[in-house]
Amino acid sequence: MTTCARTSRASTPARAEPSSIAGNFRNAPRPPSTIASNAETSRCRATFGTYREQYLLDQRGADVLDQFEDNHETLGQVSSVLGWQVRPRHALTFGFEELFQSLSSERLSGPGRRFRLGLFGQYTWTAYEQGDRRLGIALGARGDTDSQFGAQLSPKVALRFTHAERWSVHA
Repeated sequence: MTTCARTSRASTPARAEPSSIAGNFRNAPRPPSTIASNAETSRCRATFGTYREQYLLDQRGADVLDQFEDNHETLGQVSSVLGWQVRPRHALTFGFEELFQSLSSERLSGPGRRFRLGLFGQYTWTAYEQGDRRLGIALGARGDTDSQFGAQLSPKVALRFTHAERWSVHA
């Protein structure tokens, strides 16, 4: 199953999600752990936003100290996730995320630019499964490099016990 969406151009100064289409991937149902071998899932997402903020400082009765500021910000993000059900109860997930940001403001000495790239991988094993009850173990790692904050490697070990379809505990 391949699911892709493209959100193009949001033009509001708020920092909300540019489109509800892009947000739907977070709530997409996960495939059950008992599907056939070599099943694949993929998700991709692209968002782009441009924001313009204008400020006017108006002094009453005089225009000598009046100030006008025009700021422009561009924000874009691309991500993709690819998952394989290797065998029943064993799954691999790989993906990347890329972000770019540009800000032009009179308060900055030059244009501000930021870039981030993240790569990640995860192995998931369903150790126990009976009816709606499941115990899953996940091992993974994520590497990020950011033009402002440098590089970071983040390992992951997680447990998830699902007692019922809408009742689970994460650790």
